[in-house]
Amino acid sequence: MLFIKIDTGVFLFLFDIEPVMVGDYSLQVINGEPNFERTFLTAPQIKRTACDLVAQVASGQQIELPVLLGEWEPNAEINGNWQQDLNANRLPQVAG
Repeated sequence: MLFIKIDTGVFLFLFDIEPVMVGDYSLQVINGEPNFERTFLTAPQIKRTACDLVAQVASGQQIELPVLLGEWEPNAEINGNWQQDLNANRLPQVAG
């Protein structure tokens, strides 16, 4: 799971890690949940950085937080219902 802050909101996205055998090698394939994939369809750098973070945590590496994922400007034609997708993963605001 990955918490992403966008503007003033915090959003939770889940990721799957699947081991895949290619010959004698085991690779990890990381997939974001559909809302993550659709929301950041026009931001491959954010998707790549997020997957890199998930891979680092899965392999036991320490991460120094916060991590800047990059700039993102949604495209209404390509991203479709990005606001709905994003709001489906919004966490309630915590006072304090």
